[in-house]
Amino acid sequence: MSSQRILEPTPESIEHCARHLQQGGLVGMPTETVYGLAADACDEDAVRMIYRAKSRPAGNPLIVHVSRPEQARRFAEGWDDRCQRLADTFWPGPLTLVAPACDALPDAVTGGGLAGGGLATRQQRASTCWYLLLPTSRTMWTAVHEAHSHHDARAGCGRGQWSGGAQPC
Repeated sequence: MSSQRILEPTPESIEHCARHLQQGGLVGMPTETVYGLAADACDEDAVRMIYRAKSRPAGNPLIVHVSRPEQARRFAEGWDDRCQRLADTFWPGPLTLVAPACDALPDAVTGGGLAGGGLATRQQRASTCWYLLLPTSRTMWTAVHEAHSHHDARAGCGRGQWSGGAQPC
């Protein structure tokens, strides 16, 4: 049963959506560049729900949004000085960095090795997406489904919440 709702980005609704993610649910949200469907990147069942909801091919990796570069370093085995310099220069912002992933993340996040086992990470500027990362314990979420309107992203939410109303970041 779907529990889709459109929520304005208030502190209360962001906390509600963060709890929903922690409980294995999906949340549609605006990012800096597109609207996305998010799940806890460490929860393999939740990540697989994104693939099912979007009919996304299994080998098509997801982008993991982080609230701090340290999180990307923790999950990217190949995070090196070049990655750190790029993160220091361009994050937060719409730059996605890709490095070999560690074994702690579900294969579904990295495309099951079919895409080379790389972990794509991004740190958002202060936005609904960024604030959604803050109240959580893991604060690593996978955002996908590059939709260019909230209507397109909402169509793929399935069992989820929609945070951000109709306003882009």
